[in-house]
Amino acid sequence: MAITKLAADYPLLTDALPLNEGVWPVTGRYADTHNSHNMKQHMANWWKPCLSVIGVAGIPSDLAMAGNVMYKDMTLRCSMRLAPTQKWEKINALLEAKLTEASASTFGAKLEYTLIDGGDGFKAPDLPYPIKKQLDAATVEIFGVGNEPLSVGCGGAIPFMDIFTKEFPQASFMLTGACMVSSNAHSANENLDLQYCANLTSVIASTLSKL
Repeated sequence: MAITKLAADYPLLTDALPLNEGVWPVTGRYADTHNSHNMKQHMANWWKPCLSVIGVAGIPSDLAMAGNVMYKDMTLRCSMRLAPTQKWEKINALLEAKLTEASASTFGAKLEYTLIDGGDGFKAPDLPYPIKKQLDAATVEIFGVGNEPLSVGCGGAIPFMDIFTKEFPQASFMLTGACMVSSNAHSANENLDLQYCANLTSVIASTLSKL
């Protein structure tokens, strides 16, 4: 499928994940409805790797104790989400080699690298046609015509699907969820729409009953 066609089918991330006024995504300053721009945001969200600094040690956490001084060492704890097709052992070896070698990029500073945990990226295969056919029918049955299911990507930091597919290589997995745009997942006032949860449960039950 052409990437522009794929983007046209996808919901706009600028609508689903609104930003504060004056803030723009890493994919570009000017958010628009053009297919290529929308696809860039989706690709950044679930296909490209992402590095986040989730903790810092070695500098004062109390601003009253902060000063314009040199600190002899500092520790960063980072979380790196891999692209779906990447293998963590290969990426880990590459990162360690690049970060610990003396180079102009590090200004000759001594960097130590410690791995805490690792897991492979995951790319979900297409659902077998008999399952997809029943899922489509069940969705229309519960949600109505014009509300056929749409497959989208979702980046995550916990590689449990890779573990499941290795443990159960012959199984088919239907990955879904009950979060809405307003659910505020992993943030303040996290919530679920109970009616939507009930409908989704009915869709899954109907699909399984016909397989």
